[in-house]
Amino acid sequence: MGRIALFTAVDQYPTGPLQGSVADADRIRSLLAHHEGDAANFDCRLISNAQVTRSNLRHQIQQLFANRDAELTLFFFAGHGLLTGPQPHQQAVLKTIDSVPGDEGVPMDWLLGQANASQAKERIIILDCCHAGAIDQLLAPNSSIALAEGVSVLAATRSGDAAEEASGKGIFSDHIHAALDGGAADVRGFITTAGLFAYVDEVMTPWNKRPLYKANVAGLSRLRRARHAVADDDLRRMAILFPSPDHEYPLTPEYERTHASSKPELMEILDLLQKLRAARLVEPIGTPHMYFAAMQSKSCRLLPLGKAYWQQVRNNRI
Repeated sequence: MGRIALFTAVDQYPTGPLQGSVADADRIRSLLAHHEGDAANFDCRLISNAQVTRSNLRHQIQQLFANRDAELTLFFFAGHGLLTGPQPHQQAVLKTIDSVPGDEGVPMDWLLGQANASQAKERIIILDCCHAGAIDQLLAPNSSIALAEGVSVLAATRSGDAAEEASGKGIFSDHIHAALDGGAADVRGFITTAGLFAYVDEVMTPWNKRPLYKANVAGLSRLRRARHAVADDDLRRMAILFPSPDHEYPLTPEYERTHASSKPELMEILDLLQKLRAARLVEPIGTPHMYFAAMQSKSCRLLPLGKAYWQQVRNNRI
């Protein structure tokens, strides 16, 4: 089954032009098109500026979410977002380049409807625009709209907030790019939408606008595989070194390369244990450093995350 992504961005608005929307979309597109090591990932399409008209954006969104061969679909928008109409019934809109009063672009409730109706296993919407978080109001308990199973939304702002730019880049998009480039990767290098939100929320300062994440998913698809902290082969070796999740692996000075009695095969194991410790999978017992654990003939053990990966190996999932 396929993985397809539509990236849309507008800089050249007749009024209120932006600087970095198209570049932001293209940078994220280039990452999602391939995993680390250049293995193919998403089949991506980018439309920008003059291409982002009301009719074409609707058409492209319909094509994306109606694709019957897609298992995972992703929609990204960078540009202006608007709240239109009288309060308290304002409508949130993705502003297109041919925006006119009364018909400013594509309504967010229509976008949600297209994602909800899609047959893809998972549908992801990422919005870097002002008022992107108005989607949250669309999903309020008294609303007639709800997220269908498999739909998730990641928005740069809460309702009523303006998206931010710095140095010609959208701050939110820049963090999304960094997250996909490895910042949000788990031990094996996999990145999910929940990981994206956790990363962006962590790195944004209290002065930044806060991102929004809404999801109705039974499981999280992996958006991309970036650089891993620990290779799969090393995780399998970990499960051999620790025959049970509560096993305490004994060390001696022979493991430490600076010791006169060190042995190459044991030094290699200590190198692996150091890597596992850096990934928060293993810890030395009774000392903060693996070096001292070896020199003092202490042991090491699996941390809870290490036990979780140990179980995956034993269940033949790695």
